[in-house]
Amino acid sequence: MEPVLNHSLRGTVAVVLLFLATELKSVAFESIIDGRAMGMSFRVTFASDLADKRLTEFERAVNSILNEADRTFSLYRSDSEISRWNAVRSTEWVTVSRSLVELVDHSRKLSSVTKGRYDPTIRPVAKLWRFDRVDRSWVPPTDEEIKKCLPYVGMLHVHTQHDPPSLRKEFPEVELDLNSLVEGWCLDRIAMILEAEFETDFLIRLGGEFIARGMSGCGKPWKIGVESPVTSDRKAENNTAIYVELMDQAVSTSGSYRSGHEYDGRWYGHLLDAITGYPISNNRILTSVVADSALEADGWATALQTLDAVSCVALCNDSNIASLMVSESEKEPTYFCSRHGKLVFQGVNASRDRSEYPTTTMLALRTIVVLVGVALLLGLVSRRFRTRFA
Repeated sequence: MEPVLNHSLRGTVAVVLLFLATELKSVAFESIIDGRAMGMSFRVTFASDLADKRLTEFERAVNSILNEADRTFSLYRSDSEISRWNAVRSTEWVTVSRSLVELVDHSRKLSSVTKGRYDPTIRPVAKLWRFDRVDRSWVPPTDEEIKKCLPYVGMLHVHTQHDPPSLRKEFPEVELDLNSLVEGWCLDRIAMILEAEFETDFLIRLGGEFIARGMSGCGKPWKIGVESPVTSDRKAENNTAIYVELMDQAVSTSGSYRSGHEYDGRWYGHLLDAITGYPISNNRILTSVVADSALEADGWATALQTLDAVSCVALCNDSNIASLMVSESEKEPTYFCSRHGKLVFQGVNASRDRSEYPTTTMLALRTIVVLVGVALLLGLVSRRFRTRFA
């Protein structure tokens, strides 16, 4: 019996070891760097257990890029490159960094596709709204104040050249605000350096945006939750966790339900329509975009916020953009996914997805127009028939 017992024991041990090996594959051996920069928290998660010395090298590389971004794009620093350009009252060419010129050119494309509703020259108007301050005595600007600033808003007032990299403004009052693109720019730069210098997969979060390379420590795509816009009194009944799984992609979410001011019972979100100078009024709560680069995801998430649902879905479908848009309604939020977004965003309740609503509405309107046209035509033929044989 002893050999049989030993054989059985060895088989049991083998099964246990196999089980442990399988379970260990699902356990993430990860290393993490946490910090703050430009008023935002950041986290870098590496899909491997790294030595402290290695983590210090990573952290130094990350902080170097974030400090560069702060010196270049920060509107809170009077000595940053963009603040110094904004303060210039000359309409001559001013030499700037190549990074600043490239970001201005990128923002010009987004301004074009949104027909000027998204526009980084909104800065003069944005200063009137004072969304960057916490002030209990806050009041919205007057119509007259906004009208006075609008002539200086528009990308046609900013010119770029690349050799040497320079910017020129048509009016001394023109100013730039590239905050909607800076996080994406930082994430792409950090990812590029980490890929070039270190051989490990990673996930980077800066503020509310993410970029991923490779897989997580448990050998699966990085799973990122999209922050729910559902208010606390609705969560228990109809909140659904929405998430994306990233591999060599980025996701960015832009929302108007958190940052802003309330005055006289009305909420004023911080995202402004550059055509009117007022906060966007399309009841959009948030827009989330998945793209190959963080800059693309970052820019599109903000730019799409300025458009209505019909225009958003059409633009995203035409441009093959993976997007999720959530709009406020009386009973519960309404969800719109682009064609590609339906393949990327998981957990969107099908009963609440109204992506086809704009298409259905247009089809119904076209059907009504056709029926009316047919009725008129039949009436005309009938009258002519009666007249002819009368």
